[in-house]
Amino acid sequence: LQFMQNRDVYCTEYFEFVRKLVACNISYLDSEDGDSLALSSLQLALQFLLTTYFRTKRRLRTDMSLWNTTLSNILKKSVAGTRWLVEFLISDNGVKQICPNLLECSSSEVRNAFATLLERTFSACFEKGISKDCAAVSGLLDRLLSLLDKEVVDNCKSSSEFFWLMRSLVSSTLPGVAIPLLLEKGAFTCLLGFLLGPTSVGSGVETNVDTGETSKAITGRRWSSQQSKEFYMLHATLDNLIHSCDVTEHQTVDEAERQTYPRSGENRYLIAMPNAMKDSIFGADGHRYVRELVWSCREIDRIVGLNTKVACYCCWLNLDFSAVVIKEILIQLTSAPANELRALFTFLNEVVSLDDSFQQDRMKLAVEGPGENTVLGVIKSCSTTDSRRAYQCIKFLVHLSARCSFAKTYLLERSSRWQWAVKWLRGKINEQWTSHSWQTSNETSTSKHFQRTMSAQDTLAEADALLTQLEAQERSSHGQSENFLDTVDD
Repeated sequence: LQFMQNRDVYCTEYFEFVRKLVACNISYLDSEDGDSLALSSLQLALQFLLTTYFRTKRRLRTDMSLWNTTLSNILKKSVAGTRWLVEFLISDNGVKQICPNLLECSSSEVRNAFATLLERTFSACFEKGISKDCAAVSGLLDRLLSLLDKEVVDNCKSSSEFFWLMRSLVSSTLPGVAIPLLLEKGAFTCLLGFLLGPTSVGSGVETNVDTGETSKAITGRRWSSQQSKEFYMLHATLDNLIHSCDVTEHQTVDEAERQTYPRSGENRYLIAMPNAMKDSIFGADGHRYVRELVWSCREIDRIVGLNTKVACYCCWLNLDFSAVVIKEILIQLTSAPANELRALFTFLNEVVSLDDSFQQDRMKLAVEGPGENTVLGVIKSCSTTDSRRAYQCIKFLVHLSARCSFAKTYLLERSSRWQWAVKWLRGKINEQWTSHSWQTSNETSTSKHFQRTMSAQDTLAEADALLTQLEAQERSSHGQSENFLDTVDD
């Protein structure tokens, strides 16, 4: 140690030595002196990590994963060590370390390491039952949720690790312990409040979080598209919390017909939804959350499946909520750039394909209306000014009929209402029969002009096949009627 001090404390050899010194007690934690050994190791580790290791240059932090493993092994074996750590984190000295290392630090590696430390601490508390009788666990959760009011807002660009921690808590091996505690503390309301902002934002006032200035905006959203890209884990956390709650009381069917949304392979134990959470989802301002669900599908990679899952869970046997979801999707179908429509159509496809007693109602709301803001309405209004958007709507109907037998039957029964759209598409393709721009996708370009592509020709062929099937059914039905009349005459 004296040699290392004289040479250079900030070197990898010394850092490795400290880690091994912390880890040397792990083999003896089951002994009579296990508690004191665990405390010694954790105290040394926290002192070193918070004052030295997390503050060094990145090239010196070569064994971060080994540190995480070492601390995790100590927490798994020592109840006393776990209690000490959670109590330290809620003490004055510990609280001072949370925001700088979890949000304000410029190094994502350090933020991730500190978030992992907190996650392992909570997991150990839940697994060992410490959370039931330890006020420090509750206090630490309160402190983390309180950061959503200001600190996370001020550091939204570096908030992904914070939301990863929240996601880890609701996805823990003991969700029956963690989720009720989080819901009791209003975690859903806090997280959703961060995402949506105050009610005035939803009314059309956009707040710039960097300058504090407010201005009228069409979207009425708190965060810009670029900022929202950091919130995948936030949406995942909200999704988990919603799926853990019972929503059957909001189903718009007779009480005797209510049933839980079928979810294969999942734990069916559901928690009663808190009143504040009910108001945020199914209340008068529920459309704000739905709007954010739809918007995020356009902005965040890999989130479409996540959002459609939670939307379908709430739409099941609930026509009112289904109408809100479909309305928000259709609004954005008319305004989103053509290259962002694919995610919206995927979302709409999942919602209208829900196989329950309101499937026909959803199909009608999406395809026909009431009102002009429908899939057929978009095709009609955009056929001359935004042909690429109109084409994508036709493609959606064709693919929907291929995927969902009910949708196919529905469209066949109302073929007269959309045959003109197929004729329009045939005309657009025939107009460009000499075109050489076949490699330009109509779904990824921002242009408003339709291009004849192989995909477009396949879509037309599928639509023609669908109409041909209808004509064959009509001829068969007509032939059967004639045979019946002949039989009667005889």
